[in-house]
Amino acid sequence: MIQRIECFLCRDFLGIRDYKTKINFDASKQGLETALEQVQAADYALIIRPDVYPISFIKTLRGKTRKLIAYQWDGLSRFPRVYDYISLFDRFFVFDGNDLTVPSVLPITNYYPLTLGEDLYDEKLQSDVFYAGSYSKSRIDKLGQIILDFRSFGLDTKYMLYHRKARYLPSYDLRTTNSPIDYGLNIRYTYNTKIVLDLVNPDHDGLSFRFFEAMRFDKKVVTTNPRVTGYDFYHPDNIFVWDENRNPNEFYDFVQRPQVPLSSEIKEKYSFRNWLQYALDEGEYARLSIPC
Repeated sequence: MIQRIECFLCRDFLGIRDYKTKINFDASKQGLETALEQVQAADYALIIRPDVYPISFIKTLRGKTRKLIAYQWDGLSRFPRVYDYISLFDRFFVFDGNDLTVPSVLPITNYYPLTLGEDLYDEKLQSDVFYAGSYSKSRIDKLGQIILDFRSFGLDTKYMLYHRKARYLPSYDLRTTNSPIDYGLNIRYTYNTKIVLDLVNPDHDGLSFRFFEAMRFDKKVVTTNPRVTGYDFYHPDNIFVWDENRNPNEFYDFVQRPQVPLSSEIKEKYSFRNWLQYALDEGEYARLSIPC
């Protein structure tokens, strides 16, 4: 309880947004440092969200690694202490075009997984639209209204909405779950839907994993992120940019139109295989770019 109060004061009163991250690292610090001591040398080290780790830990890792790579999959300004880390890496990647003005960073997107295990088809999970995400006060009204609109079109809409406390939102007839969203189940829902719903994060304009998971399964996407129109895989028959001011007939026409297949080159470009080769700068790969 004391730690929870301390976290609240630091995050919401003092504005230290990454305080909880620091607490989480402290809980695993000894194990990570012990594991690092056992590493004599490595060809590569890839760190996601480097600001999660103390700079001293990154510097120790730097001394043991031939090529040190970072991927900041949150906007840089969301956790500004990450600016102090950029110079420690050989390659430092961002996925938000707004961050490309920062010196020494490189563009990268998210990706889709290559192997997904067993057959994913499930009759019980079939839907017209699927959404998965965490409850966000800044986005819940938009999400709720979009789902209401989908229902008014007669679209069977399934969702998983995580909140640390299960709650019911009567205005939109939505229920949250206090069980963290399992990635495997999320993938199964994505496989069994026709359209994936994506809501842009107000803290950055980078594309979420939903676009690439939908690409993997040849699903359509409805999104509130207009930045997607600048990517090479965008096609208006496959991706609909939601705007409450649009004529409803535009969305209805989008739902009815057949999906346009993407080329094998485009799909391979956004695979994890190409993503990793590009991140490591090893082998043959297609460069991943993001619109500024």
